[in-house]
Amino acid sequence: MGEEGPRFLHRKPDPAYLSLYLAIGLCLGSSISILFDNLAIGISIGVCLGVCLGAVMDEREKKARAAVEHPEEADGEKNGREKKQ
Repeated sequence: MGEEGPRFLHRKPDPAYLSLYLAIGLCLGSSISILFDNLAIGISIGVCLGVCLGAVMDEREKKARAAVEHPEEADGEKNGREKKQ
């Protein structure tokens, strides 16, 4: 590895947090539904929370990947100011 950096990066598979958190939310929702004796509301709350958390985690992972793969785009304003000076 020289001054230019690594020649290539090994790429991990795309994240699948949405399905993972959906399953976790479904489990938590079913436990909530047993606690409150209302199956429909508990499961729907759990699924909503799971989808929200999964979507947020997927987006964070995609932004982190974009910053590693294309650092010039992630820090565009800083580079733009340095070029003008």
